[in-house]
Amino acid sequence: AERENVFKPFTRLDKSRGKDTGGFGLGLAIVAKIVSWHQGECKAENSSLGGAKFIVYLPLKLKT
Repeated sequence: AERENVFKPFTRLDKSRGKDTGGFGLGLAIVAKIVSWHQGECKAENSSLGGAKFIVYLPLKLKT
């Protein structure tokens, strides 16, 4: 449940990551905003390899 918070601005779940080691916690928030503009969805899940797996769903728009 806490992983969904990584899509909020300035959120870092890994305490070893900070401004001094690079990053401000904005990358996934930007991705989530762009995906939402396209009526899509972002999800964070556990990876079978360990760590996280990020999934982006975008609707398929067919030309008529």
